[in-house]
Amino acid sequence: MQNLVRTAALAVLVTGAGLGAASANETASFVWEKVAGETVPADAFSAALEGTPPAYLCRVVNRIDIEIGHLGEAFCEIGGDGMNRPYSVHFVLTQAPGAAWSTSDGGKVPAAAVNFNMGRGPDSFACRFPHEGRTLIGNVHEGFCHTGYKDTELQSDAFDVLVWADGKAPAPAQ
Repeated sequence: MQNLVRTAALAVLVTGAGLGAASANETASFVWEKVAGETVPADAFSAALEGTPPAYLCRVVNRIDIEIGHLGEAFCEIGGDGMNRPYSVHFVLTQAPGAAWSTSDGGKVPAAAVNFNMGRGPDSFACRFPHEGRTLIGNVHEGFCHTGYKDTELQSDAFDVLVWADGKAPAPAQ
């Protein structure tokens, strides 16, 4: 059974910060495209659950942390601190070779989860869950998938986590 928590607030944030080099043990094989506003790259990686419209994974740097969210209307929507934090400048995932979705067991992050923190700040794991006929994407934190939605933050205890399909990150390029 899915439990959702909704808290209200709104903030609009803009970031142009660079994201640094990816760790070879994590997401170095992933391809991201920097976008602003309503742009959705033609080859964007869809994280949608079956039977829902396309859903796109985006990332931003908030202070020193890498945060994962979903593309909303012209923004990368990130949940945190009880609010939706929409960013107008963000990166959209276009290629994720070797990645697949796995259902979380009781809010636990699978051992093979893809860590998006790129060596910066706390661990950052992408998660997704259905809500009102669409797929929402966010960060796993304390056993919940957190995401921004409309003017609030939603948290779900029933979610999928992006993992390495074979259980481990690709070997670094030589």
